[in-house]
Amino acid sequence: EEDRIMFTSAFTKENVVKGIEEHGAFTLTYRLYINDKPIYVHLKAIRIGTEGNRIIIGINTIDAQMKHREILDRLKEERITFSRLTALTGDYYFFYTVNPETGSYYEYSTSEDAKRLGAAVEGTDFFADTLERNDRVIHPEDKEFFREHFSKQAILNKVRNKEIYSLTYRLMFDGVPRYVSLRAAMVNEDGKDRLIFGLNDVDAQVKREQEYAHNLSAARNLANIDDQTGVKNRKAFDNLTEQLDDLIRTHCAPPMSVVFFDIDLREKKDLRRKDRLAYIRQACMIICKTFRHSPVFRLSETGFAVISRGDDHEHIDELMEEFAERNREQLAADAPVILSGMAQYQDEASMEELFSRARENTH
Repeated sequence: EEDRIMFTSAFTKENVVKGIEEHGAFTLTYRLYINDKPIYVHLKAIRIGTEGNRIIIGINTIDAQMKHREILDRLKEERITFSRLTALTGDYYFFYTVNPETGSYYEYSTSEDAKRLGAAVEGTDFFADTLERNDRVIHPEDKEFFREHFSKQAILNKVRNKEIYSLTYRLMFDGVPRYVSLRAAMVNEDGKDRLIFGLNDVDAQVKREQEYAHNLSAARNLANIDDQTGVKNRKAFDNLTEQLDDLIRTHCAPPMSVVFFDIDLREKKDLRRKDRLAYIRQACMIICKTFRHSPVFRLSETGFAVISRGDDHEHIDELMEEFAERNREQLAADAPVILSGMAQYQDEASMEELFSRARENTH
């Protein structure tokens, strides 16, 4: 149907005669329906002998040649297209078109780095070949992760849901690891579904994100630290108690203890600010040395707290005795006097109740 108008306008007596006179032959390529399938054919008309107006017309099938030419033309266009795409979207090592049913594939464009990775131009099983190739060049720590997440079914489940499949891991280039991202999407070409795969260099991007995450974590940690003593501050204490309150509300709270400390400065009220801070730091060190495996929080100028779980909670009575002994030793040496009170969790409705009980026990 698409070639009917073209054939009717081109195959006329005038055009045939003109083609023979000017070029020695008239030729025309079009498609015929044979067995309900469109087949490319080539019509050629030439003059017979040197006299008279007799011509001979021959038609032969060139379907295979035309389809091969179409493939080559499409590949050429795709290479140009993806070369331009790479310039806009980043450093891609290669692109592949994959038949989702058979797994056969061919490559659009490749770089020297892709060749070093052993990227094939074409093949019959993209998924098996990729697993085999990556097993040789993937970072040892990422091999299990890649095998777990790279599978034909996982990819098809993603792309058939109109989503982009993406997997980030490390490949080794001359012994140096670089982060790459394998991406896949489903497209329709001439009524047939095809998977498009691209391998992108994302090393710089991933390392920037890692650095940002590290700096953000460091900033958050710094925001939760008391700058005078180096232990956690009131904000960190409130954050933890909120989390524990959530566990209490859902009846999932772990066994735990809260210890409250108050540094007695009544006898040291004449200390200069510098000496007063040194006195508080000395007291804080005594608390930290006793409760080595529990978070220590500074709640006010002289108030501190410890929330003990796990092994420290199981031995909380022994730790309190050890702390009392340290306190007595420091008291004899005219060192800080630290009041303390402890409460073990007994189904209180909130951390505030548990903390209040610990304060009530302070002596």
